[in-house]
Amino acid sequence: MQAFPERWKVSAPELIAETFSSRIWKVARDDGSAAIVKDLKPFDDVADELRGEHYLAWRRGEGAVRLLGRDGHRMLLEYAGDRLLSQHLAEHGDDAATAIAADVMARLLSPSKHTPPPDLLAVAGAVCQLVPGGQGRPGRRTSKPLCPRRRPRRAVACRSA
Repeated sequence: MQAFPERWKVSAPELIAETFSSRIWKVARDDGSAAIVKDLKPFDDVADELRGEHYLAWRRGEGAVRLLGRDGHRMLLEYAGDRLLSQHLAEHGDDAATAIAADVMARLLSPSKHTPPPDLLAVAGAVCQLVPGGQGRPGRRTSKPLCPRRRPRRAVACRSA
């Protein structure tokens, strides 16, 4: 059985995914709620993977799951739910799934009331925002549509900072 730090007060680990970089466990918290443990494997660029923890700690649940704890190469994360975007896509179509993806991106890229930590890496100095209709604004580049035959309802536009 997988053991996690006692201070996390989690039990009943269920391995739900394994990637080249990590094992993802769904666990039960002592209050009965679910959480996720991301357990990073030892590999060449594990430090780069840990930078995601810096982002989550900075956001404090604003637009992303909340980081509940960290122990070495393991992170305890807020549980985001059982429903996958691929299920929504299959049931409601591309436009509905794209709208959800665009909303998530807008939240991830939204300003924060918290000062970013010095060890947080900027994404190539880009300033990004959500642009209605995927058309962009003068002087800005928009992302390409997901499908060449259809334009997404929204797209993320980025420009150099």
